[in-house]
Amino acid sequence: MKHESLARVSRPYAVQRGSRAWSLATADLEGAPLDAVDGDVIARSLERTLTACIGPIAWGVHRFEPRGASLVGVAPRGRVIVHTWPEHAALTVDLYAEHARAEAALAASADALMAELTRVQSRCGRAG
Repeated sequence: MKHESLARVSRPYAVQRGSRAWSLATADLEGAPLDAVDGDVIARSLERTLTACIGPIAWGVHRFEPRGASLVGVAPRGRVIVHTWPEHAALTVDLYAEHARAEAALAASADALMAELTRVQSRCGRAG
């Protein structure tokens, strides 16, 4: 079953750091099928889609009981922060990047992440 989802990506804030321009963009995803998902699934999905933008990502994951996770990803040209709320079928992804197209990169990543979460949920037989 396909999940109805709503992904909103904010207009990025521009920050000047020395001679480099950085952007902060946020994606709020509602309707995220998180029942069968842990932080590692989210990290792998975001790494596949954001590495071209910010470089290889090293992840730290904190899991909450009974469910939920917060993730911090550090890369040469950016940072990724994720918070999940499985009880509300929601998650937030913040991308702080030295990249002019941070908003577009995050929008594409949010779409890919929702597709991956739906696939995992379907494989576990808990969709719906």
